[in-house]
Amino acid sequence: MEAVISAIGPVLTLLMPGFIAANVFYYFSDHPKPVQFERVVQALILTTFIKLFVSTLAITLQWIGKFYSIGAWGPTVELAWSIVFSLVVGLLLCYCSNNDFIYQRMRRLGMTSRSSYVNNWSYAFRQTPIMPVVLNLKDGRRLMGHPHVWADNQTDHFVLTRCAWIHAEQTNLDYMHSFLIGASEVVWVEFLKTNEG
Repeated sequence: MEAVISAIGPVLTLLMPGFIAANVFYYFSDHPKPVQFERVVQALILTTFIKLFVSTLAITLQWIGKFYSIGAWGPTVELAWSIVFSLVVGLLLCYCSNNDFIYQRMRRLGMTSRSSYVNNWSYAFRQTPIMPVVLNLKDGRRLMGHPHVWADNQTDHFVLTRCAWIHAEQTNLDYMHSFLIGASEVVWVEFLKTNEG
């Protein structure tokens, strides 16, 4: 057992920047964590880019050091910069994923029809974040409001703010501050136009 741990230790240390970046990404995005093998492959790929950034920074700082001394470059400094770049790469990937940054440009170029969101629910709600919606329920009732949190699957819930029940016989609505409803109760969602456009 000790031989396995001593063999795996250096590998984990080498891949640590990639694991940090991947964990930051999965912590702040809607994407589920993949199986262990895929996580190791992702960590390897991310570590390659992070090591490239750190090596480039080391060369740049050593060149600057010829003219002005900043400090000595060593393993501790390299580790610190690896962690900084890991956090930056993880947050950058998370931003791109949560805002459909890369896929949006690829769709404009006709290269894909996909989005970076986990499912179609997330895509629909993120494309229309300020629009009010109407949730049509299984029992025929309708609930209108502004989506604050939306469900990713049938076991999740919707949270609507500034919401009201819509009754066919009633024109004035009694507004509630917020409402939590299970996604399993929703048959379909209507996205309403706003007065702004």
